[in-house]
Amino acid sequence: MADMRELKYLTETLLSEILKGTLSIEETPISDIAGNVRYNFYHSEKDQLNEISNIIDIMKIDDSFTKTLVNDERYSFPEFSPFFRGCISISKGA
Repeated sequence: MADMRELKYLTETLLSEILKGTLSIEETPISDIAGNVRYNFYHSEKDQLNEISNIIDIMKIDDSFTKTLVNDERYSFPEFSPFFRGCISISKGA
Protein backbone atom coordinates (compact mmCIF):
# COMPACT_ATOMS: atom_id res chain seq x y z
CA MET A 1 0.00 0.00 0.00
CA ALA A 2 2.84 2.38 0.81
CA ASP A 3 4.29 1.81 -2.67
CA MET A 4 0.94 2.58 -4.28
CA ARG A 5 0.64 5.81 -2.30
CA GLU A 6 4.16 6.81 -3.33
CA LEU A 7 3.48 5.98 -6.98
CA LYS A 8 0.26 8.02 -6.87
CA TYR A 9 2.09 10.97 -5.30
CA LEU A 10 4.89 10.86 -7.88
CA THR A 11 2.44 10.56 -10.77
CA GLU A 12 0.31 13.45 -9.54
CA THR A 13 3.37 15.62 -8.90
CA LEU A 14 4.83 14.96 -12.34
CA LEU A 15 1.50 15.61 -14.09
CA SER A 16 1.01 18.81 -12.12
CA GLU A 17 4.46 20.11 -13.06
CA ILE A 18 3.88 19.25 -16.71
CA LEU A 19 0.56 21.11 -16.72
CA LYS A 20 2.08 24.15 -14.97
CA GLY A 21 4.72 24.34 -17.69
CA THR A 22 7.67 24.15 -15.33
CA LEU A 23 9.35 21.32 -17.25
CA SER A 24 9.48 23.17 -20.59
CA ILE A 25 7.81 20.39 -22.53
CA GLU A 26 4.72 22.26 -23.69
CA GLU A 27 3.32 21.27 -27.07
CA THR A 28 4.77 17.76 -26.89
CA PRO A 29 2.94 14.42 -26.79
CA ILE A 30 3.87 14.07 -23.11
CA SER A 31 2.21 17.39 -22.35
CA ASP A 32 -0.89 16.28 -24.26
CA ILE A 33 -1.03 13.07 -22.23
CA ALA A 34 -0.79 14.99 -18.96
CA GLY A 35 -3.88 16.98 -19.84
CA ASN A 36 -5.94 14.22 -21.43
CA VAL A 37 -5.32 11.07 -19.42
CA ARG A 38 -6.70 10.17 -15.98
CA TYR A 39 -5.05 7.69 -13.62
CA ASN A 40 -6.82 5.88 -10.78
CA PHE A 41 -5.03 3.76 -8.22
CA TYR A 42 -6.46 0.57 -6.68
CA HIS A 43 -5.39 -1.99 -4.10
CA SER A 44 -6.98 -5.05 -2.53
CA GLU A 45 -6.24 -3.80 1.00
CA LYS A 46 -8.28 -1.04 2.60
CA ASP A 47 -6.32 2.19 2.58
CA GLN A 48 -6.48 3.76 6.04
CA LEU A 49 -5.60 7.15 4.51
CA ASN A 50 -8.28 6.89 1.78
CA GLU A 51 -5.81 7.80 -0.98
CA ILE A 52 -6.06 4.51 -2.88
CA SER A 53 -9.39 3.07 -4.02
CA ASN A 54 -10.46 -0.45 -3.16
CA ILE A 55 -10.09 -2.90 -6.02
CA ILE A 56 -13.80 -3.73 -5.78
CA ASP A 57 -14.45 -0.24 -7.21
CA ILE A 58 -12.78 -1.24 -10.47
CA MET A 59 -15.74 -3.52 -11.22
CA LYS A 60 -17.96 -0.43 -11.38
CA ILE A 61 -15.71 1.07 -14.07
CA ASP A 62 -14.99 -2.02 -16.15
CA ASP A 63 -17.35 -4.98 -15.97
CA SER A 64 -15.02 -7.08 -18.11
CA PHE A 65 -13.21 -7.99 -14.89
CA THR A 66 -16.29 -9.85 -13.70
CA LYS A 67 -16.89 -11.85 -16.86
CA THR A 68 -15.56 -15.40 -16.99
CA LEU A 69 -15.42 -18.13 -19.59
CA VAL A 70 -17.56 -20.22 -17.29
CA ASN A 71 -20.94 -18.76 -16.43
CA ASP A 72 -21.16 -20.06 -12.88
CA GLU A 73 -22.01 -18.11 -9.74
CA ARG A 74 -19.47 -20.12 -7.72
CA TYR A 75 -16.74 -18.02 -9.29
CA SER A 76 -16.36 -14.64 -7.71
CA PHE A 77 -14.18 -11.64 -8.37
CA PRO A 78 -10.61 -12.54 -7.25
CA GLU A 79 -10.02 -9.33 -5.30
CA PHE A 80 -7.12 -10.77 -3.28
CA SER A 81 -5.22 -12.29 -6.19
CA PRO A 82 -1.67 -11.02 -6.79
CA PHE A 83 -2.85 -9.33 -10.00
CA PHE A 84 -5.13 -7.00 -8.03
CA ARG A 85 -2.77 -6.15 -5.16
CA GLY A 86 -1.97 -2.91 -6.91
CA CYS A 87 -3.61 -1.72 -10.14
CA ILE A 88 -3.66 1.53 -12.01
CA SER A 89 -6.45 2.32 -14.43
CA ILE A 90 -5.65 4.63 -17.30
CA SER A 91 -8.56 6.34 -19.00
CA LYS A 92 -9.40 9.33 -21.13
CA GLY A 93 -9.52 12.47 -19.03
CA ALA A 94 -12.42 14.85 -18.90
